[in-house]
This record gives sequence, C-alpha cells and structure tokens, in this order.
Amino acid sequence: IILAAAGIKRLQLTQHIKEYLDHDTFIPAASQGAIIVTCKKNNPSLIHFIEKINDSQTRLCVETERAICAGLSLDCHAPIGVYASIENNSIIQVRISLLWENRFIQMKQSGQVDQQDVLISEIVNKIDRERGVQS
Repeated sequence: IILAAAGIKRLQLTQHIKEYLDHDTFIPAASQGAIIVTCKKNNPSLIHFIEKINDSQTRLCVETERAICAGLSLDCHAPIGVYASIENNSIIQVRISLLWENRFIQMKQSGQVDQQDVLISEIVNKIDRERGVQS
C-alpha cells in the first residue's frame, strides 16, 4: 500500500513508514500536495491575506505542472505524473511520466525560471512528437 507520508506523519504513525519514494522513482500527479486557495476578485482584504500565505515557488511549480497537462490536452484522469521543482532560485526541473498506448514516455528537462513558457512549450512539443500528435 502506498500512502502519502504527510498524512502518516499527521497521524503520528511514522514508525509504520517503510520507504519514501523519491521523485525520480515515483512521479506524482500534477499539483499533488499543493494547497490552492481562491476567492472573489472584489474582496481586497481576503486577497491581501491570501497573498501573505502564498509560496511563490510552489505556485510557479503548480502552474508549470498544470500548463504541461493542459498543453497535452490531458486532465486529472490521464495516467500522467508531472513534478516541477526549483533549484537555486533559477532553474525549473520537470520530471514527467506518461502511459500512452501501452508504453511509458518519460522525460526530465530543466530551464530557467524566467523562461517558464519556453520550457513548457518544449516539453509539450517533445511529448507530442513521442505520442505521434501533431501540434
């Protein structure tokens, strides 16, 4: 049985954790573990509060993961794992694993944070070529 370690820790059952899966071995679904808060645009005090709890790096990673899935026209029901992380405040590293027509397409690619859109486009185009989908 595979369970999220965060939940096991909250239940104070860490003695039962046998192994942690790293992101090279087990790529989670896009945005897995992120907490997203939304509110009405016309509520400035709530927006101000939400901005205080926003983590800009997590937001950038979640946006990257979701944009890749959207670019591939895949939703949360598709067999795809996408994990983005930021290293040294300047490099986005993206790991992807996609089950497509009984075969795995796997990729690991990096790019500059300020070139997020270019990185997303490159990844989507490469995976589409692997899938035989014309952009």
